[in-house]
Amino acid sequence: MSARSGTAPSPRPATWLKAERTWRDGDTVEIDMPAKLAVTVWPRTGSVTVDRGPLSYSVRIEEDWHRAGGTDTWPEWEVFPKSPWNYGLAIDRADPVASLEVKEKPVSTTQPWTLDAVPIEITAHARRIPNWRIEDNTVQALRQSPVRSDQPEETIRMVPLGCARLRMSCLPVIDNGPDAREW
Repeated sequence: MSARSGTAPSPRPATWLKAERTWRDGDTVEIDMPAKLAVTVWPRTGSVTVDRGPLSYSVRIEEDWHRAGGTDTWPEWEVFPKSPWNYGLAIDRADPVASLEVKEKPVSTTQPWTLDAVPIEITAHARRIPNWRIEDNTVQALRQSPVRSDQPEETIRMVPLGCARLRMSCLPVIDNGPDAREW
């Protein structure tokens, strides 16, 4: 709000707004940042990333931590997936956002950027791709979408990338039509 006019300024997108005024206890600033749901399609593979406002989302992957060495003072850890990660999104390619749903939860007073306290999740329809595996401690490279999957459709939860240490955010698109490929 402008101190002189009492009205809210309307800056242009991708610009800065400088608030020059004398601040007093109790003053507040409200910022409205639209968080539009979108899907980015990556041209090289046709894979997709789910975005909401400035945040990109990852499949929620439960973690399995193992001590891998080091000392008690400086331990070394490995983290592996404890839940499925190898999904493709079963979305309508003409309207991919239609099959996504945003679920907001109260923000924790502790650290919100963890899997336990994530304040926003997106649910999506997906199918597992059993032949997409981990090799040499990393996932196989993405293949060209659309990909065929005969697995049952599941509803998966997606979390902001900042909440996930194991991240799977570029996902193949599932389609069993004539242009779909086997993995």
